[in-house]
Formats: sequence, structure tokens, C-alpha cells
Amino acid sequence: MKHLLFLSLLLFITTLTPRAQEFLPFASSNYAGVTGIHLQPASIADSRYKFDLALFSTSVSLYNNDYKFDPYVLWHPDVFKIAANLEPYVSRNTSNVPKSASIGLRQDLFSFMVTLSDKDAIAFTPSIRSMINVDNVNEELALLLDNGFNYPELWKKDLKNA
Repeated sequence: MKHLLFLSLLLFITTLTPRAQEFLPFASSNYAGVTGIHLQPASIADSRYKFDLALFSTSVSLYNNDYKFDPYVLWHPDVFKIAANLEPYVSRNTSNVPKSASIGLRQDLFSFMVTLSDKDAIAFTPSIRSMINVDNVNEELALLLDNGFNYPELWKKDLKNA
């Protein structure tokens, strides 16, 4: 019964399409300090820290519906050392469903927080954020991009992308 519950939970988690704030679940912790400011600025007022300093921190998020990565590799990291080719663990969605991809990056530089009293705190959090989003790419264009435009069957053919 425990194994069935664990497998059900694992299946549920791997089929979700997460779109959320950065640094989760750490940012929502009582001990997030200066890192939790972007998610909830009021969290520093009752912080567990008197002083918190982050020299730099990075959060990267990737999403796409074209390529699929087999989670087997995450549980067996020796595959990276043994296999020179990870092709069996990466597959491509070849259906005619429009493709989408999103890349997000946030880099915090020299952030700090000082607690003044039980209900007051002040913080300085400079950050650089960027996001790239591509939607509704048709299968032909995705195939061209996947092959570095070296796909002769689609040369000299009019492609219409929605």
C-alpha cells in the first residue's frame, strides 16, 4: 500500500506543469530571510534572522512541451558518467500540437536584510530578471530548429506558423 501511494504521488508530481515564483519552496520558509522578499515582502518583518546577507543567488526555470527528459537519470546519476550519449533518455514530442518553450532567470546580487525590531526590518535586494517565451511553433518549424535548419525535405517549402 505504501508503494502504491508513493508511486501515485510521484506520478502526480511529474505530470504537473509548474508555473510559480522562483526559489520555491525555500522562499516560503520561515528561514528564507532576504531570499523570500520577492515572494512575500512582509516576511522579513517577522524574520528569524537579525541580519541576512546573500552575496549572489540564481534561480533558473525551464519549460517546454517539445522535449521530454526521463526522470530515471535523476535517480541514477551514474548514467551521466557511463553513457556518452543520453539520447535514450531524451525524447521529442512529434505530434502536431503547437510547441511552446519558456526560460526564466533571476540573479540576485549582494542582497542584505537587517531586522530593526520585532515588527520592523529593512532590506536591499538588487536583481536582474529575464524571460524568454516562445509559443505556437508548428511541427515543421520545430523540426527545422531541432536539426539546425539542415532538413532538406522542408527546404523551399512555405511554412505557416500561427
